[in-house]
Amino acid sequence: MEINEINKINMHNHKSEGSKIYSGRDLGIEVRDLIDLDSKDKDDNKYNMIFPDDTVSINSSYFGGLFETSIIKLGREKFLEKYNFIYADGKELKDALQRNIDEGIDDALKEF
Repeated sequence: MEINEINKINMHNHKSEGSKIYSGRDLGIEVRDLIDLDSKDKDDNKYNMIFPDDTVSINSSYFGGLFETSIIKLGREKFLEKYNFIYADGKELKDALQRNIDEGIDDALKEF
């Protein structure tokens, strides 16, 4: 599969208003539908998931609702090749936030 381009998915508006934490499985599922991840999982593009610089946490429930189907479908390696997680300023995620993502991937694969 050849990757054609990198697209940005802005996550700024996909959390509770005023929150620095992404939480809630139902909200994650709602966002998954809103940004049409089912179609994105099937295309040949890579995506930068852009989070606000002040994001403190992505709870496993939210992450699972948003990405569990993608992780199961793609597997860890292809999922991480396709979806890149960064802050809005382009910097890599802080260790704590990266751990949230790693744990979310592990949880999705355990469930499968």
